[in-house]
Amino acid sequence: MNTSTLPTFPPPADVEMSLDDDDEQDSPHQDYRELLNDERCVNLLDQGACHDHPDNTTPDNHLIWQANIKRCDKRVEALCTEINSRLYGESPRPLPQVIAVQDMCYKQAFHGIPGYHVWYLSDGQFTEADYEPDAQHKIAINVSQPWLPPTSITAQQANPRLAGAHESLSDLREIAFANEDTAIMAKSALLCISNTLSSVQTMVTEVLGACSDAPSELISAKKAFSSVQKSIRTGVNSLSDKSFQFKAVPKMHSVGFYVHNSIPTTSWRVKTCKGANRELLATLEIASLDAATATKPLVIHNVYNHLNKLKVDSLLSYMDSCSDHSILLGDFNYHHQDWNGNERTETSTSGKKFAEGVKAHNYIQKTKKGAITYSNSKDTSKRSSTIDLTFAKESISNSVGCCEVLQVPGFESDHRVIETSVKRTVKREAKTMPCWHKITPSKFQHHLKPRLPPLDSPLDNEDQ
Repeated sequence: MNTSTLPTFPPPADVEMSLDDDDEQDSPHQDYRELLNDERCVNLLDQGACHDHPDNTTPDNHLIWQANIKRCDKRVEALCTEINSRLYGESPRPLPQVIAVQDMCYKQAFHGIPGYHVWYLSDGQFTEADYEPDAQHKIAINVSQPWLPPTSITAQQANPRLAGAHESLSDLREIAFANEDTAIMAKSALLCISNTLSSVQTMVTEVLGACSDAPSELISAKKAFSSVQKSIRTGVNSLSDKSFQFKAVPKMHSVGFYVHNSIPTTSWRVKTCKGANRELLATLEIASLDAATATKPLVIHNVYNHLNKLKVDSLLSYMDSCSDHSILLGDFNYHHQDWNGNERTETSTSGKKFAEGVKAHNYIQKTKKGAITYSNSKDTSKRSSTIDLTFAKESISNSVGCCEVLQVPGFESDHRVIETSVKRTVKREAKTMPCWHKITPSKFQHHLKPRLPPLDSPLDNEDQ
Protein backbone atom coordinates (compact mmCIF):
# COMPACT_ATOMS: atom_id res chain seq x y z
CA MET A 1 0.00 0.00 0.00
CA ASN A 2 1.29 3.42 -0.96
CA THR A 3 1.42 5.45 2.19
CA SER A 4 1.44 8.70 0.24
CA THR A 5 -2.15 8.09 -0.79
CA LEU A 6 -3.34 7.80 2.79
CA PRO A 7 -5.24 10.81 4.10
CA THR A 8 -3.78 12.86 6.90
CA PHE A 9 -5.78 13.65 9.99
CA PRO A 10 -5.22 16.28 12.67
CA PRO A 11 -3.99 14.95 16.00
CA PRO A 12 -6.69 14.00 18.49
CA ALA A 13 -7.71 16.67 20.94
CA ASP A 14 -7.74 14.33 23.91
CA VAL A 15 -4.61 13.14 25.64
CA GLU A 16 -4.10 9.39 25.49
CA MET A 17 -4.52 7.67 28.84
CA SER A 18 -1.36 6.20 30.29
CA LEU A 19 -1.77 3.17 32.52
CA ASP A 20 1.62 3.94 34.00
CA ASP A 21 0.28 7.22 35.37
CA ASP A 22 -0.44 6.91 39.08
CA ASP A 23 -3.39 9.24 38.65
CA GLU A 24 -5.07 6.73 36.36
CA GLN A 25 -4.79 3.82 38.77
CA ASP A 26 -7.87 4.37 40.86
CA SER A 27 -9.37 1.58 42.91
CA PRO A 28 -12.86 0.20 42.06
CA HIS A 29 -14.18 1.86 45.21
CA GLN A 30 -12.70 5.19 44.10
CA ASP A 31 -14.22 4.72 40.65
CA TYR A 32 -17.61 4.17 42.23
CA ARG A 33 -17.34 7.36 44.27
CA GLU A 34 -16.30 9.28 41.15
CA LEU A 35 -19.27 7.80 39.30
CA LEU A 36 -21.65 9.07 41.95
CA ASN A 37 -20.03 12.47 41.72
CA ASP A 38 -20.40 12.42 37.93
CA GLU A 39 -24.08 11.56 38.29
CA ARG A 40 -24.44 14.57 40.53
CA CYS A 41 -22.79 16.74 37.86
CA VAL A 42 -25.13 15.35 35.20
CA ASN A 43 -28.09 16.30 37.34
CA LEU A 44 -26.74 19.84 37.59
CA LEU A 45 -26.32 19.97 33.82
CA ASP A 46 -29.91 18.87 33.35
CA GLN A 47 -30.90 21.83 35.47
CA GLY A 48 -29.05 24.16 33.09
CA ALA A 49 -25.90 24.67 35.13
CA CYS A 50 -22.39 24.25 33.73
CA HIS A 51 -19.11 23.89 35.52
CA ASP A 52 -16.61 26.69 35.21
CA HIS A 53 -12.99 26.60 36.25
CA PRO A 54 -12.72 28.15 39.71
CA ASP A 55 -10.18 30.75 40.62
CA ASN A 56 -7.72 28.63 42.60
CA THR A 57 -6.14 31.65 44.27
CA THR A 58 -9.26 33.33 45.65
CA PRO A 59 -9.63 33.08 49.43
CA ASP A 60 -12.51 30.75 50.27
CA ASN A 61 -14.78 30.56 53.25
CA HIS A 62 -14.26 26.91 54.08
CA LEU A 63 -16.91 25.07 56.05
CA ILE A 64 -15.94 22.33 58.49
CA TRP A 65 -18.52 19.99 59.95
CA GLN A 66 -18.06 17.73 62.91
CA ALA A 67 -20.46 14.91 63.68
CA ASN A 68 -20.56 11.96 66.06
CA ILE A 69 -21.84 9.00 64.04
CA LYS A 70 -22.55 6.82 67.11
CA ARG A 71 -21.57 3.78 65.01
CA CYS A 72 -24.89 4.15 63.20
CA ASP A 73 -25.00 4.04 59.40
CA LYS A 74 -28.34 5.89 59.50
CA ARG A 75 -26.48 8.96 60.68
CA VAL A 76 -24.18 8.76 57.65
CA GLU A 77 -27.28 8.59 55.45
CA ALA A 78 -28.62 11.66 57.25
CA LEU A 79 -25.43 13.55 56.36
CA CYS A 80 -25.83 12.54 52.70
CA THR A 81 -29.44 13.75 52.75
CA GLU A 82 -28.43 17.10 54.23
CA ILE A 83 -25.72 17.53 51.59
CA ASN A 84 -28.20 16.71 48.82
CA SER A 85 -30.66 19.25 50.21
CA ARG A 86 -27.93 21.89 50.08
CA LEU A 87 -27.23 21.01 46.46
CA TYR A 88 -30.73 20.55 45.10
CA GLY A 89 -32.91 22.38 47.61
CA GLU A 90 -34.94 25.49 46.92
CA SER A 91 -32.21 27.64 48.44
CA PRO A 92 -28.82 25.99 47.69
CA ARG A 93 -26.22 26.50 50.37
CA PRO A 94 -22.45 25.95 50.48
CA LEU A 95 -21.20 22.44 51.12
CA PRO A 96 -18.66 21.57 53.81
CA GLN A 97 -15.15 21.04 52.50
CA VAL A 98 -14.29 18.84 55.48
CA ILE A 99 -16.44 16.58 57.66
CA ALA A 100 -14.70 15.38 60.81
CA VAL A 101 -16.50 12.34 62.23
CA GLN A 102 -16.21 10.53 65.54
CA ASP A 103 -17.31 7.09 66.74
CA MET A 104 -17.30 5.75 63.19
CA CYS A 105 -19.50 2.95 61.88
CA TYR A 106 -17.83 -0.03 60.18
CA LYS A 107 -20.13 0.43 57.16
CA GLN A 108 -18.34 3.69 56.41
CA ALA A 109 -15.61 1.44 54.98
CA PHE A 110 -18.11 0.35 52.30
CA HIS A 111 -20.39 3.37 51.82
CA GLY A 112 -18.88 6.79 51.21
CA ILE A 113 -20.51 10.19 50.87
CA PRO A 114 -20.81 11.07 47.15
CA GLY A 115 -18.51 13.90 46.24
CA TYR A 116 -16.09 13.25 49.11
CA HIS A 117 -12.94 11.26 49.73
CA VAL A 118 -13.02 9.31 52.98
CA TRP A 119 -10.15 8.63 55.35
CA TYR A 120 -10.28 6.18 58.23
CA LEU A 121 -7.89 3.87 60.05
CA SER A 122 -8.54 0.32 61.16
CA ASP A 123 -6.70 -2.59 62.71
CA GLY A 124 -6.95 -4.99 59.80
CA GLN A 125 -8.46 -4.82 56.32
CA PHE A 126 -12.20 -4.88 55.69
CA THR A 127 -13.41 -7.47 53.20
CA GLU A 128 -16.73 -8.39 51.62
CA ALA A 129 -17.32 -10.88 54.43
CA ASP A 130 -17.34 -8.00 56.93
CA TYR A 131 -20.20 -6.17 55.24
CA GLU A 132 -22.85 -7.90 57.36
CA PRO A 133 -21.15 -8.84 60.65
CA ASP A 134 -24.55 -9.09 62.31
CA ALA A 135 -25.39 -12.19 60.28
CA GLN A 136 -25.75 -14.99 62.80
CA HIS A 137 -24.83 -18.67 62.76
CA LYS A 138 -27.58 -20.53 64.53
CA ILE A 139 -27.92 -24.02 65.95
CA ALA A 140 -31.48 -25.16 66.37
CA ILE A 141 -32.19 -27.92 68.88
CA ASN A 142 -35.57 -29.60 68.67
CA VAL A 143 -36.73 -30.41 72.18
CA SER A 144 -39.49 -33.00 72.36
CA GLN A 145 -42.07 -32.63 75.12
CA PRO A 146 -41.56 -35.40 77.70
CA TRP A 147 -44.89 -36.18 79.26
CA LEU A 148 -45.59 -38.63 82.08
CA PRO A 149 -49.20 -39.63 82.76
CA PRO A 150 -49.93 -39.50 86.53
CA THR A 151 -50.88 -43.16 86.89
CA SER A 152 -49.45 -43.50 90.37
CA ILE A 153 -48.50 -41.34 93.36
CA THR A 154 -44.84 -42.03 92.72
CA ALA A 155 -45.20 -40.94 89.12
CA GLN A 156 -47.03 -37.75 90.15
CA GLN A 157 -44.16 -36.90 92.51
CA ALA A 158 -41.62 -37.57 89.78
CA ASN A 159 -43.39 -35.56 87.09
CA PRO A 160 -42.40 -32.07 88.43
CA ARG A 161 -38.81 -33.24 88.46
CA LEU A 162 -39.07 -34.26 84.83
CA ALA A 163 -40.84 -30.99 84.04
CA GLY A 164 -37.92 -29.08 85.57
CA ALA A 165 -35.48 -31.03 83.44
CA HIS A 166 -37.55 -30.30 80.36
CA GLU A 167 -37.60 -26.59 81.16
CA SER A 168 -33.82 -26.55 81.40
CA LEU A 169 -33.56 -28.21 78.01
CA SER A 170 -36.11 -25.86 76.49
CA ASP A 171 -33.87 -22.91 77.35
CA LEU A 172 -31.38 -24.39 74.91
CA ARG A 173 -33.88 -24.70 72.06
CA GLU A 174 -31.98 -22.20 69.92
CA ILE A 175 -28.45 -20.96 70.38
CA ALA A 176 -27.21 -18.05 68.23
CA PHE A 177 -23.76 -16.60 67.85
CA ALA A 178 -22.81 -13.45 65.95
CA ASN A 179 -19.52 -12.91 64.15
CA GLU A 180 -18.46 -10.24 66.59
CA ASP A 181 -18.90 -12.55 69.59
CA THR A 182 -15.63 -13.51 71.22
CA ALA A 183 -14.30 -17.01 71.77
CA ILE A 184 -14.77 -16.48 75.51
CA MET A 185 -18.50 -16.00 74.98
CA ALA A 186 -18.69 -19.20 72.95
CA LYS A 187 -16.82 -21.19 75.57
CA SER A 188 -19.15 -19.82 78.22
CA ALA A 189 -22.16 -20.98 76.20
CA LEU A 190 -20.63 -24.44 75.75
CA LEU A 191 -20.02 -24.67 79.48
CA CYS A 192 -23.66 -23.75 80.12
CA ILE A 193 -24.79 -26.52 77.77
CA SER A 194 -22.50 -29.01 79.43
CA ASN A 195 -23.78 -28.12 82.91
CA THR A 196 -27.39 -28.37 81.75
CA LEU A 197 -26.79 -31.81 80.27
CA SER A 198 -25.21 -32.97 83.51
CA SER A 199 -28.11 -31.57 85.51
CA VAL A 200 -30.70 -33.27 83.30
CA GLN A 201 -28.92 -36.59 83.54
CA THR A 202 -28.94 -36.30 87.34
CA MET A 203 -32.66 -35.50 87.32
CA VAL A 204 -33.51 -38.49 85.13
CA THR A 205 -31.40 -40.81 87.29
CA GLU A 206 -33.15 -39.56 90.45
CA VAL A 207 -36.58 -40.06 88.91
CA LEU A 208 -35.79 -43.56 87.73
CA GLY A 209 -34.48 -44.42 91.19
CA ALA A 210 -37.63 -43.08 92.86
CA CYS A 211 -40.02 -44.75 90.43
CA SER A 212 -38.65 -48.25 90.23
CA ASP A 213 -42.19 -49.53 90.83
CA ALA A 214 -43.50 -47.94 87.64
CA PRO A 215 -40.90 -48.30 84.92
CA SER A 216 -43.51 -48.55 82.18
CA GLU A 217 -44.72 -44.99 82.82
CA LEU A 218 -41.16 -43.65 82.70
CA ILE A 219 -39.96 -45.45 79.61
CA SER A 220 -41.38 -42.84 77.19
CA ALA A 221 -39.93 -39.96 79.21
CA LYS A 222 -36.58 -41.68 79.38
CA LYS A 223 -36.54 -42.13 75.59
CA ALA A 224 -37.58 -38.51 75.09
CA PHE A 225 -34.77 -37.18 77.27
CA SER A 226 -32.24 -39.51 75.62
CA SER A 227 -33.30 -38.08 72.26
CA VAL A 228 -32.97 -34.53 73.54
CA GLN A 229 -29.54 -35.18 75.01
CA LYS A 230 -28.43 -36.68 71.71
CA SER A 231 -29.66 -33.67 69.73
CA ILE A 232 -27.88 -31.29 72.13
CA ARG A 233 -24.64 -33.26 71.85
CA THR A 234 -24.96 -33.04 68.06
CA GLY A 235 -25.42 -29.31 68.35
CA VAL A 236 -22.42 -28.97 70.65
CA ASN A 237 -20.27 -30.96 68.24
CA SER A 238 -21.33 -28.70 65.39
CA LEU A 239 -20.10 -25.74 67.40
CA SER A 240 -16.64 -27.26 67.36
CA ASP A 241 -16.89 -28.12 63.66
CA LYS A 242 -15.39 -26.09 60.82
CA SER A 243 -18.85 -24.84 60.00
CA PHE A 244 -18.63 -22.56 63.02
CA GLN A 245 -15.56 -20.39 63.01
CA PHE A 246 -14.90 -17.10 64.68
CA LYS A 247 -13.71 -14.31 62.44
CA ALA A 248 -12.43 -11.18 64.08
CA VAL A 249 -13.97 -8.12 62.46
CA PRO A 250 -11.37 -5.38 61.82
CA LYS A 251 -11.57 -2.70 64.47
CA MET A 252 -12.21 0.77 63.08
CA HIS A 253 -10.58 3.63 64.92
CA SER A 254 -12.80 6.27 66.45
CA VAL A 255 -12.11 9.27 64.20
CA GLY A 256 -12.06 9.91 60.46
CA PHE A 257 -12.45 12.57 57.79
CA TYR A 258 -14.43 13.26 54.63
CA VAL A 259 -12.65 15.72 52.31
CA HIS A 260 -14.48 17.25 49.34
CA ASN A 261 -13.31 16.13 45.90
CA SER A 262 -12.65 19.75 44.88
CA ILE A 263 -9.55 19.65 47.10
CA PRO A 264 -6.92 17.56 45.26
CA THR A 265 -5.66 14.53 47.14
CA THR A 266 -2.14 15.89 46.65
CA SER A 267 -3.08 18.91 48.77
CA TRP A 268 -4.03 17.10 51.96
CA ARG A 269 -2.90 14.30 54.21
CA VAL A 270 -3.88 12.77 57.55
CA LYS A 271 -1.45 12.16 60.39
CA THR A 272 -1.96 9.95 63.42
CA CYS A 273 -0.19 9.90 66.74
CA LYS A 274 1.38 7.05 68.65
CA GLY A 275 0.65 5.95 72.16
CA ALA A 276 -2.53 5.99 74.22
CA ASN A 277 -4.38 8.46 71.96
CA ARG A 278 -3.72 6.56 68.75
CA GLU A 279 -7.34 5.47 68.22
CA LEU A 280 -8.85 8.69 69.57
CA LEU A 281 -7.04 11.36 67.54
CA ALA A 282 -6.28 12.11 63.89
CA THR A 283 -4.99 15.26 62.21
CA LEU A 284 -5.91 16.55 58.76
CA GLU A 285 -3.40 18.88 57.08
CA ILE A 286 -4.51 20.96 54.06
CA ALA A 287 -1.90 22.82 52.05
CA SER A 288 -2.32 26.58 51.69
CA LEU A 289 -1.79 28.81 48.63
CA ASP A 290 -1.42 32.03 50.60
CA ALA A 291 2.04 33.52 50.14
CA ALA A 292 2.19 34.28 53.85
CA THR A 293 1.03 30.81 54.95
CA ALA A 294 2.37 28.59 52.16
CA THR A 295 4.63 26.76 54.58
CA LYS A 296 1.91 26.42 57.24
CA PRO A 297 -0.95 24.11 56.31
CA LEU A 298 -4.35 24.36 57.88
CA VAL A 299 -4.42 21.71 60.60
CA ILE A 300 -7.61 20.13 61.94
CA HIS A 301 -7.26 17.94 65.03
CA ASN A 302 -10.21 15.55 65.35
CA VAL A 303 -10.70 14.05 68.84
CA TYR A 304 -13.09 11.54 70.39
CA ASN A 305 -12.72 11.16 74.15
CA HIS A 306 -14.30 7.73 74.37
CA LEU A 307 -14.93 6.54 77.94
CA ASN A 308 -12.67 9.34 79.16
CA LYS A 309 -9.61 7.56 77.76
CA LEU A 310 -8.09 10.68 76.21
CA LYS A 311 -4.68 11.56 77.64
CA VAL A 312 -4.72 15.36 77.80
CA ASP A 313 -0.97 15.80 78.35
CA SER A 314 -0.18 13.61 75.34
CA LEU A 315 -2.73 15.51 73.24
CA LEU A 316 -1.24 18.90 74.07
CA SER A 317 2.30 17.69 73.48
CA TYR A 318 1.29 16.23 70.12
CA MET A 319 -0.44 19.45 68.99
CA ASP A 320 2.69 21.45 69.81
CA SER A 321 4.53 19.46 67.14
CA CYS A 322 2.05 20.58 64.44
CA SER A 323 1.50 23.84 62.60
CA ASP A 324 0.37 26.93 64.50
CA HIS A 325 -2.57 27.25 62.13
CA SER A 326 -4.55 24.63 64.02
CA ILE A 327 -8.16 23.94 64.85
CA LEU A 328 -9.06 21.52 67.63
CA LEU A 329 -12.51 19.96 67.54
CA GLY A 330 -14.38 16.82 68.51
CA ASP A 331 -16.48 15.08 71.13
CA PHE A 332 -14.58 15.68 74.35
CA ASN A 333 -17.20 14.63 76.93
CA TYR A 334 -15.85 17.26 79.32
CA HIS A 335 -17.90 19.60 81.53
CA HIS A 336 -16.51 23.01 82.46
CA GLN A 337 -17.84 26.42 83.35
CA ASP A 338 -16.14 27.95 80.29
CA TRP A 339 -18.57 26.22 77.93
CA ASN A 340 -21.37 24.92 80.17
CA GLY A 341 -24.69 26.74 80.07
CA ASN A 342 -26.20 28.54 83.05
CA GLU A 343 -28.31 25.50 83.91
CA ARG A 344 -25.26 23.25 84.25
CA THR A 345 -22.58 24.46 86.59
CA GLU A 346 -20.55 21.36 87.46
CA THR A 347 -16.95 21.02 86.37
CA SER A 348 -15.25 17.65 86.16
CA THR A 349 -11.64 17.19 87.20
CA SER A 350 -10.65 16.05 83.72
CA GLY A 351 -12.60 18.93 82.20
CA LYS A 352 -10.71 21.43 84.37
CA LYS A 353 -7.38 19.95 83.36
CA PHE A 354 -8.32 20.08 79.68
CA ALA A 355 -9.61 23.69 79.89
CA GLU A 356 -6.44 24.86 81.60
CA GLY A 357 -4.29 22.98 79.10
CA VAL A 358 -5.81 24.44 75.93
CA LYS A 359 -5.62 27.95 77.40
CA ALA A 360 -1.98 27.48 78.30
CA HIS A 361 -1.29 26.41 74.70
CA ASN A 362 -3.04 29.50 73.29
CA TYR A 363 -6.17 27.84 71.94
CA ILE A 364 -9.23 30.10 71.82
CA GLN A 365 -12.67 28.62 72.46
CA LYS A 366 -15.01 29.08 69.48
CA THR A 367 -17.96 27.11 70.81
CA LYS A 368 -20.61 29.46 72.15
CA LYS A 369 -21.05 29.10 75.88
CA GLY A 370 -24.19 27.11 76.61
CA ALA A 371 -24.70 25.96 73.01
CA ILE A 372 -26.52 22.63 73.20
CA THR A 373 -24.42 20.12 71.28
CA TYR A 374 -25.89 17.04 72.97
CA SER A 375 -29.27 16.10 74.38
CA ASN A 376 -30.81 12.86 75.49
CA SER A 377 -33.85 13.49 73.28
CA LYS A 378 -35.37 16.14 71.05
CA ASP A 379 -36.56 17.85 74.21
CA THR A 380 -33.44 19.79 75.19
CA SER A 381 -35.00 20.91 78.47
CA LYS A 382 -34.72 17.44 80.03
CA ARG A 383 -31.06 16.60 79.66
CA SER A 384 -28.61 18.51 77.52
CA SER A 385 -24.98 19.59 77.62
CA THR A 386 -22.11 21.19 75.72
CA ILE A 387 -19.53 18.49 75.08
CA ASP A 388 -18.77 18.85 71.34
CA LEU A 389 -16.22 21.64 71.30
CA THR A 390 -14.19 23.73 68.84
CA PHE A 391 -10.99 25.67 69.54
CA ALA A 392 -8.67 27.66 67.28
CA LYS A 393 -5.04 28.50 67.77
CA GLU A 394 -4.59 32.18 68.61
CA SER A 395 -2.59 32.73 65.40
CA ILE A 396 -5.62 31.95 63.20
CA SER A 397 -8.43 32.72 65.61
CA ASN A 398 -9.43 35.82 63.64
CA SER A 399 -9.78 33.69 60.50
CA VAL A 400 -12.36 31.47 62.13
CA GLY A 401 -15.85 32.79 61.65
CA CYS A 402 -19.08 31.25 62.87
CA CYS A 403 -19.21 28.11 64.98
CA GLU A 404 -22.80 27.03 65.31
CA VAL A 405 -24.99 24.01 65.94
CA LEU A 406 -26.90 22.86 62.85
CA GLN A 407 -30.41 21.44 62.90
CA VAL A 408 -29.85 18.39 60.72
CA PRO A 409 -32.65 15.80 60.43
CA GLY A 410 -31.39 12.57 61.99
CA PHE A 411 -29.27 14.48 64.49
CA GLU A 412 -32.10 16.05 66.52
CA SER A 413 -31.16 13.97 69.56
CA ASP A 414 -27.83 12.83 70.94
CA HIS A 415 -24.88 14.66 69.32
CA ARG A 416 -25.59 17.52 66.91
CA VAL A 417 -23.70 18.54 63.78
CA ILE A 418 -21.39 21.52 64.38
CA GLU A 419 -20.41 23.88 61.53
CA THR A 420 -17.30 26.07 61.66
CA SER A 421 -16.19 28.48 58.92
CA VAL A 422 -12.54 29.30 58.20
CA LYS A 423 -11.13 31.77 55.68
CA ARG A 424 -8.32 30.05 53.87
CA THR A 425 -6.82 29.94 50.36
CA VAL A 426 -6.30 26.37 49.24
CA LYS A 427 -5.95 24.81 45.84
CA ARG A 428 -9.34 23.89 44.43
CA GLU A 429 -10.28 22.10 41.25
CA ALA A 430 -13.61 21.12 39.82
CA LYS A 431 -14.59 18.56 37.25
CA THR A 432 -15.64 19.98 33.90
CA MET A 433 -18.26 18.29 31.77
CA PRO A 434 -19.38 19.26 28.26
CA CYS A 435 -22.77 20.92 28.13
CA TRP A 436 -24.06 18.57 25.45
CA HIS A 437 -27.63 19.74 25.95
CA LYS A 438 -26.63 23.22 24.79
CA ILE A 439 -25.09 22.05 21.52
CA THR A 440 -26.86 22.88 18.25
CA PRO A 441 -26.80 19.69 16.13
CA SER A 442 -26.23 21.55 12.86
CA LYS A 443 -23.24 23.48 14.25
CA PHE A 444 -21.82 20.32 15.78
CA GLN A 445 -22.00 18.49 12.44
CA HIS A 446 -20.51 21.50 10.66
CA HIS A 447 -17.41 21.49 12.87
CA LEU A 448 -17.15 17.69 13.01
CA LYS A 449 -17.29 17.01 9.26
CA PRO A 450 -13.84 18.44 8.37
CA ARG A 451 -12.26 16.29 11.05
CA LEU A 452 -13.62 13.02 9.66
CA PRO A 453 -11.94 11.05 6.86
CA PRO A 454 -13.76 10.54 3.55
CA LEU A 455 -16.22 7.67 3.43
CA ASP A 456 -14.10 5.85 0.80
CA SER A 457 -10.89 6.12 2.78
CA PRO A 458 -9.08 2.80 3.26
CA LEU A 459 -9.26 1.21 6.62
CA ASP A 460 -6.14 0.69 8.66
CA ASN A 461 -6.26 -3.10 8.74
CA GLU A 462 -4.82 -6.08 6.89
CA ASP A 463 -7.71 -6.33 4.42
CA GLN A 464 -7.27 -2.80 3.02
